[in-house]
Amino acid sequence: MVATFRCNEMKDEALDRVKSQLDSLKAQSDTQIIEGFGKSCSEIMNEVCNFFSESAKQYKPEIS
Repeated sequence: MVATFRCNEMKDEALDRVKSQLDSLKAQSDTQIIEGFGKSCSEIMNEVCNFFSESAKQYKPEIS
């Protein structure tokens, strides 16, 4: 139960880190076709994955 709570907490922290980038990307996509959309999404995903990996490094890999 505690592990699930911590995983959800890390997920929320990761999302908070990129929320402004996601909001900006969404706002742009509402009005125009975005050049490099895939690259922007990949950068956001890499940031989230790096944050999660760093936050979970003390846990066993099969758990995180």
